[in-house]
Amino acid sequence: MMINPPSSPRRKRACRPRELRQEAPPPMAILQDEIQMLRSVMRRVIALADEGRSLEELLHVLDTLSSAAARLARLLKAEQDFSKETEDIGEILNQALGEVIETLKKEG
Repeated sequence: MMINPPSSPRRKRACRPRELRQEAPPPMAILQDEIQMLRSVMRRVIALADEGRSLEELLHVLDTLSSAAARLARLLKAEQDFSKETEDIGEILNQALGEVIETLKKEG
């Protein structure tokens, strides 16, 4: 009678939050959403001007909007750079793994 050795316990996959499992929207979609939002805010500033808000108030709102837009542009650039860097690391790892596999096949 042959007794099978106990099977090794399976490793559990790390549980990741739902937000991390979903694909991020393409950068162009994010950029288009942000452009649409900025246009909407600019239209609101124009509406405030029509309501008789002072020039000083409107300039303050536009200055704040300008600063926010500049920050957003820097963040979008950083996100793009990070995505590119991650893709480059993936390519390097794939290439190294391919070389290891080829070496193992030759030494076989």
